[in-house]
Amino acid sequence: MKNYLKTTFIYALLVKYRVWTAKSVLQRINVFSPDAGEIANDYGYSISENYRTLMQVVNIEYCVRHVKQNNIEGAFVETGTWTGGASAYALLAMTRNNDVREYWGFDSFEGMPAPTSEDGQHGVEWIGEDNSEVNNADRDACHNFLLGTGYDSEKINLVKGWFEDSLPKSKGLIGPIAILRLDGDFYDSTKVAMTELYPLVVKGGIVIIDDYGYFEGCRKAIHECAPDQDILFAEDGIRYFIKH
Repeated sequence: MKNYLKTTFIYALLVKYRVWTAKSVLQRINVFSPDAGEIANDYGYSISENYRTLMQVVNIEYCVRHVKQNNIEGAFVETGTWTGGASAYALLAMTRNNDVREYWGFDSFEGMPAPTSEDGQHGVEWIGEDNSEVNNADRDACHNFLLGTGYDSEKINLVKGWFEDSLPKSKGLIGPIAILRLDGDFYDSTKVAMTELYPLVVKGGIVIIDDYGYFEGCRKAIHECAPDQDILFAEDGIRYFIKH
């Protein structure tokens, strides 16, 4: 989304409308209905930079509650933070559920890597001619957005760099992972994240795959790295599994 659009009165009204709608939907379908107002407000913060669906944050909410209720130790890690919207919601949800833990976010902050043959024609057409312009975000702006949640700043770790460089260097610092959220879109980004970080996901921990339903390369990488896991549906693009 163009930055100037986020500052307009119309966009502010749109966010308020989506917050109201989110609260109404959660109450109507009886999903987290006692906390619908707080969840909707946190959703509103998460979409103040870029839009995401309500079901995306419902999935994150479920995962945050699952690891707390089952005493699953470890960090929340996201590969592909972009502007920080999904991560911001996770931080707000962990705070609200009294489950503050280490957060690690990774992004190139230089756009997307080029697709490979594993990503098929759809990946090539989707990204267009200049992959550096797709999902390009500023690291400092993302960090400030995460700090705006009020989460413990000492627990927020945001790392800039291509995954093949940053993940091997950082994995020794992360320790056990309770929730791993993959949002790298393509085969190589997903494969390197799974290769480097999936072994750190503890039994009972959760892996969220943001692009499983959209990109064939992403699906292939998941099935190569975790062939024995039961993939569960969250929404059109998103799948997740509980590591067994």
